[in-house]
Amino acid sequence: MFEIAYLSVAVLAALPLAGSLLRRGAGEAISVHRLYRHAAYIAVAILAVICLDAALRMPPILAVD
Repeated sequence: MFEIAYLSVAVLAALPLAGSLLRRGAGEAISVHRLYRHAAYIAVAILAVICLDAALRMPPILAVD
């Protein structure tokens, strides 16, 4: 339904990871904690999109016939 919006949310969540990868120098390591934090941002954004999509697809509770 909102595929482009969902994709843009995932891309926005991945921007901190891309910034960390581009900012590091050659041969410089990135902290594992930072990588896990960035991965958690992406996972939370994707989970929020899935929950929002599921909530929008639910039938109304108080349907009046």
